[in-house]
Amino acid sequence: NKYRLELIAAAAKKNIDLIFTFVYARNYDDKFVGGVVKRVEKHRGKVCFVQLYCSKRNLFKRLKHPSRERFSKMKNLKALKAVMQKYDVLSSVPYTNNLIINNTNLFPRQVAKKIISYFKLKPSTFKQMDWAKAIKVG
Repeated sequence: NKYRLELIAAAAKKNIDLIFTFVYARNYDDKFVGGVVKRVEKHRGKVCFVQLYCSKRNLFKRLKHPSRERFSKMKNLKALKAVMQKYDVLSSVPYTNNLIINNTNLFPRQVAKKIISYFKLKPSTFKQMDWAKAIKVG
């Protein structure tokens, strides 16, 4: 996480918008999340947290999707269940600027539109991005 925090700080210092994903584990990741907020706000930036979740049935089904290989995501059901048992990965990040989306029945583009709308982001900033590839859903 050290390098990720350095990257976030460098982007904030240069006023560069940054989107990144990770699975938040309550208590375990709180120090990291605090570090993200501290580094961004130090440079007058804004952190927008989004929690994406889906039904467990759908989550287990998504493990088999080919895109998981491309994005180096977990693909093993037994490993996922072990992580879910060990860590609280269903809680949202404990900050007020937090959007929670159930993406069980949504396409990535629909999720992206919800995020843009909620945080009042400028759609022109995102026109050239392929949201289906940019946002990792599932």
